[in-house]
Amino acid sequence: MPTATVTMTAVGLVLCALAFVPGRRGRAACFARGVGMLALAAAPVGIVQAVWVIEGLDFPGLVFGPLMAVPFNMGGLVCAAAFESIDRAGLLEQRQFTLLDNLGVYYPLLAAQTGVLAGIIAARTRKTGRVLNDRVILTVLGVALANGVLGITWPWWGS
Repeated sequence: MPTATVTMTAVGLVLCALAFVPGRRGRAACFARGVGMLALAAAPVGIVQAVWVIEGLDFPGLVFGPLMAVPFNMGGLVCAAAFESIDRAGLLEQRQFTLLDNLGVYYPLLAAQTGVLAGIIAARTRKTGRVLNDRVILTVLGVALANGVLGITWPWWGS
């Protein structure tokens, strides 16, 4: 398996694992848990992508594809549109795979969006002590899931 595939799979796995960080009142723990919850909300989108959208995946691709897709589905349509706007403006180096060759441009977009959403989740978790029994947190996760679903056909994998 190529190194990039292993690295991207590990990133997706670590992001999802952050949802299980213990503690309900520490700022860092609540923020990390918020990032993890957003990653878990994006995971079903990756499963659908691997099964129905990305063509020609073999068995290992079906297993590792959804984990590789987590960062891209967390960004969803909003980050995809921002990245494509930067590309259309001619600010990216054109290589074989536009996104995978320009992760240094995509990841700050993703970090900004994720930071805002995870910050909202963290603030509510610290205020109420609840995680999934809070309407604001569930709304943020629903919006994040909808954003991922709307960006499901964006070809982050390069084809």
